[in-house]
Amino acid sequence: MIIDRIANILSKGKLNFDKDGKLAAKGRIDTTILNAMLRHPFFLRKPPKSTGREEFGLSFCNLFYKKAKNKSLSPQDTLATATAFTAVSISRSYKQFLPKMPDEVILCGGGAHNKTLVKLLQQNLPEATILLSDDFGINCDAKEAVSFAVLAYATIKGLFNNVPSATGAVKKLF
Repeated sequence: MIIDRIANILSKGKLNFDKDGKLAAKGRIDTTILNAMLRHPFFLRKPPKSTGREEFGLSFCNLFYKKAKNKSLSPQDTLATATAFTAVSISRSYKQFLPKMPDEVILCGGGAHNKTLVKLLQQNLPEATILLSDDFGINCDAKEAVSFAVLAYATIKGLFNNVPSATGAVKKLF
């Protein structure tokens, strides 16, 4: 989401994402901005947790872009830094909150197509094999459809299908 918004800002609306992470691959990561953005309070909260545009939407992306612009970062450096932010925030959360590191990490969604993101995740999680849901016959682009199918199945079977402390739901379903 952050990478996509930054690509959109930098291209003045011509791009909706950094295709295959090609622009980020040409840039350098600005560690000062990266470390500043990683101080966001969300990363200190213990799981279960969930987030999206309410934490890392327009305001966050605009602040990120403003910091990059103030340092005169190139578009490639800005995207490299945004991509590193995504990879490092994921790997830090794994290291901080999981009882042990997984042997495998399975990616899905649009980010799974971003080769620079996948490479940075592998660098930050060297003990894990990075796989795509495609490797298991589940199209990376079908993330939402599969998720809603799982939720529907759980509802039909009367199984718990949410974690109120993470989702903000008022109660557990079923």
